[in-house]
Parts: sequence; C-alpha cells; structure tokens
Amino acid sequence: MIIFIVLVMILCIYLEHWKVYEKRLDRATASLPVPPCLPVLGNAMIFLGDCEKVVKNLEDIAEISYKNKGAVKLWLRPKLYVGGKLRVVLHMLFDREIQFTNDQLREHLDSITIAGNDITALVIAYTLVLLGMHQNVQDKVFKE
Repeated sequence: MIIFIVLVMILCIYLEHWKVYEKRLDRATASLPVPPCLPVLGNAMIFLGDCEKVVKNLEDIAEISYKNKGAVKLWLRPKLYVGGKLRVVLHMLFDREIQFTNDQLREHLDSITIAGNDITALVIAYTLVLLGMHQNVQDKVFKE
C-alpha cells in the first residue's frame, strides 16, 4: 500500500512538473493559428492516409502558414510540436531570469537565424573561391 501511495505521489509531482515546464512554450505560441484538430490526437490525423491526402493536408497547413506570416503550430498527441533546434533556443531564452517581451524574443530569434544564414553563405562563398583557386581539387569534386 505504501508503494502505491509513493508511486501516485511521484506521478502527481511529475505531471505538475510537466505542466509548468510546457506552460511557457504554450504561452509563447498562444497567438499562432492551429489547423482543425482532435482533442487527444491533435493534428496527427493529418499525416494518415494515402500520399495525395497527406500532401493536400500539408498544402492546407502551408496555406494557413502563408496567411499568418509563416507561422503555424501543430499539436501531435497532447504536445505542441516545435522543431528541435527552435525548442532548445526557446527554452534557453525562457530559462533566464530576465523576462523578455514578445518583440525582444522575436529580435533574438531573428538575430540567431540571420547569423546562421550569414555563416552558411560565407562558408559556401569561401569554399567556391578555394575551389576556383585549386583546379586539381575542383576536378576531384567534379568527378565525385
């Protein structure tokens, strides 16, 4: 009996921890549009069916996203899906003691995205310059 009570207490503590942990992300994405979904499954049913149906559903989601400046959220099971890297960045920004406004969060995420694009463009340009300078390496790359 004692083991059962301890297990129930651990389960309650875990559920409370999960609610608090996910609450920040839920608040941050509250204004994003959501395609129609089922209560427990969320948007998981969108990805079931034949290829034509799935592609049509994804086109509908893309249309919703396009109408809302590229933003849409999907619920898979009872959990919000946000891409892995974005989720890490959001948790990093939310776990600070300083409370950011929505505009400040948007500026931070824009800076991270633009910096990533700048670095990618710089590396590609540098690689192309080096390939242009070294003909033998360029031939090997072309053969590959």
